[in-house]
Amino acid sequence: MPVYYVTCFGDRIAGPFESRSEAQRLADEENTNEIGENYDVERADEGAAT
Repeated sequence: MPVYYVTCFGDRIAGPFESRSEAQRLADEENTNEIGENYDVERADEGAAT
């Protein structure tokens, strides 16, 4: 089952989240509040080595 992380310039900063929409909501909020940062959502398979 996939899980989702909020990333900033490739570094995971929050998560895991069970739904993409939950992770995207946080990423959107951070993109609104932080100037010059780039928050995105990354999908990972639960239990996979990272």
